[in-house]
Amino acid sequence: MIEGEIDEFSSVFNNVVDKVLKYSESSPTQQMETTKGTLFGTYNSVTGYFQNVKNYKTDEANSIQSCRVVR
Repeated sequence: MIEGEIDEFSSVFNNVVDKVLKYSESSPTQQMETTKGTLFGTYNSVTGYFQNVKNYKTDEANSIQSCRVVR
């Protein structure tokens, strides 16, 4: 890897972490006694951010149908 690529990856990672932290601090469900300051709350913040806040580039990724199992 080129050093610049590592720096770029690190800033993208840091931005996502910042957004997850903001979500965890602003969402009312993250402030409940059962989630605030717990491992479950951390997990819930990460999954909540990716399910409720993050915008994906394609409509398919945003669609619930993209989660269905194809047999």
